[in-house]
Amino acid sequence: MAISAKELIKILNNLFPRERSEPGDKVGLQIEPEAEQVERILLALDPGREVLKEAIKQQAELVLTHHPLFYKPVFAIGREDVSRAFIRAGMGLFVTHTNFDRDFLAPAWGRIFQLKNVRPIGQGDGERLFKIVIFIPEGHEEKVSRAIFSRGAGHIGKYDQTSFQTEGSGTFRPQKGTQPFIGREGQREEVREIRLETIVPARFLGGVVQAIEETHPYEEFAYDLYPLANKPASGLGIIGDLPNPLKQRELADLMIEEGLGANLRWGRTEDRSRQKLALVPGKGGKLLPEATAQGAEIFVSGDIDYHQFQMGQEKDVLIADPGHFHLEIKCKGILKDILGKKLPGVELIPSQRELCPYYHEE
Repeated sequence: MAISAKELIKILNNLFPRERSEPGDKVGLQIEPEAEQVERILLALDPGREVLKEAIKQQAELVLTHHPLFYKPVFAIGREDVSRAFIRAGMGLFVTHTNFDRDFLAPAWGRIFQLKNVRPIGQGDGERLFKIVIFIPEGHEEKVSRAIFSRGAGHIGKYDQTSFQTEGSGTFRPQKGTQPFIGREGQREEVREIRLETIVPARFLGGVVQAIEETHPYEEFAYDLYPLANKPASGLGIIGDLPNPLKQRELADLMIEEGLGANLRWGRTEDRSRQKLALVPGKGGKLLPEATAQGAEIFVSGDIDYHQFQMGQEKDVLIADPGHFHLEIKCKGILKDILGKKLPGVELIPSQRELCPYYHEE
């Protein structure tokens, strides 16, 4: 069953909000699909030429990738550029990158390694949150609350429809020319009201206020907005405790079992049992100091450079670098699970053509 391209993009933007990505990251819709209806989506790590050929063969209308096609400014498009091939094929491209790392990929690796006492690292500024307070006459609070929850208010972690309500009295005097829901022109009124307060991400504020306008019975309704200093509940990476302390060989066996052994590089450290592990998908060496400060004994990430390996040696942190590709290729399966619940009528096709772009000769 097809879904309109516009509705699909709206769903994807809500699932993978731009506000959850790193500053300057290029996420979201990069090429609009030519088709107005989408029946098939190809899921891939990279928007390469082979992936595009596969999408065309599978008769997909959209490719959803983890890595962006457009990241740095583009000043010219050559005849053989992949971007031109996408446009020529009428193929859409949607990207979910560091916002996906933060909210889905890093937590997934935490579950794979069965980490306990998991905390985020690399949280950044995160998305701005607001507390909204609405004053509603008794008997109408259910209608208004359902409306604002449906527009994105009330989410805290894995809980939704969260709110707090208190009873009180509201006063007002309708002026000339008003059409009050309660009371009469020129007379002061006192009404039993419910103070409803809940949390709203910045990107949903417009829709939430519109929902209030559509459901609140008052001609003029009152609400307050409070900016919050809450830190985001997730980061680009995670840190936690392995179920049991492991030596390097035991950790290597575990990583090989999870598909992380093909290009594995190790830092030189004392061969001892270690339990506190930090992991950052993709290129995460910049978070090594933060992980070390939080007590990490093992640091797993891709694209580790010479000086970061040196730091691990100096701090006695065992660094394991399985490569950028192998840490992120699981994105396809995770995306299929997420989208399968939101897009039950759309065929989701993980790419079968992707290979790591480098290898170590044995």
